[in-house]
Amino acid sequence: MNFVLILSFVAPAITGLGLWFIGNKKKYGFLVGIAAELVWILLGLFSEAYGLIFWSLIFTFLYLRNYLRWSKKGV
Repeated sequence: MNFVLILSFVAPAITGLGLWFIGNKKKYGFLVGIAAELVWILLGLFSEAYGLIFWSLIFTFLYLRNYLRWSKKGV
């Protein structure tokens, strides 16, 4: 099995898991999301999809921002 093909299944699975955790009010879901974005970046590098890398960097920034701003207050 091709490495890029494996990454193309792993990346959305990790992304979905992170979003599941965030939906269940788990702050560490943002960290899982950041890990997923690193996999997306790897996928973008190996497949030369530079737009994917660009958006993954933006999503990484958003995950980090939301992780830092997360508050259980008002939940």
